[in-house]
Amino acid sequence: DPKFGKSTPWVMEMAEALGRPIKSLPVYPASPLNLSGESLDKVLLLKDRLDSVYVANMPSPGSTAPVNLGDALALAAAEVIGPAIIVREMTKLKVGWSFCLFPTDMRDLSMVFGSPENFLFHLISAEALCFLHGDRWYPAAGNIHTMAKLPVAQACAEKASIMTAGAMLG
Repeated sequence: DPKFGKSTPWVMEMAEALGRPIKSLPVYPASPLNLSGESLDKVLLLKDRLDSVYVANMPSPGSTAPVNLGDALALAAAEVIGPAIIVREMTKLKVGWSFCLFPTDMRDLSMVFGSPENFLFHLISAEALCFLHGDRWYPAAGNIHTMAKLPVAQACAEKASIMTAGAMLG
């Protein structure tokens, strides 16, 4: 996923030269229910070079989403399903969609990674997505990001606890 819009065509050409063409790009709708921004502009500009598009968001209950988890999941779903339908009509490409709730540290309003809350939000989001997509849910630990600034004990403890919980889920 090329991160900067103006460099995306060049990144795509480099990937093609390496024999690994980029055939899908994401669209990140801004909350609340606003389909615009650099990611959409990239997709519209390069749609003839793509096979698919992926619409995704990462709301934070109590910050960019309602504090009630059911309401946050409903908003997250609405903020990707609606834009996915519109992007499909605009591009005529295959469009996938996903969301994942993230906890917020209210001291500095940043997303929290590597915490028990983050792990639970990932499980909740995965189960909701499986229900909405009509798939079977397999609980797993897939996000092993950490808030540690260096590869020290904090990073080890956070990653170990998340992977241990995932292993205990099977």
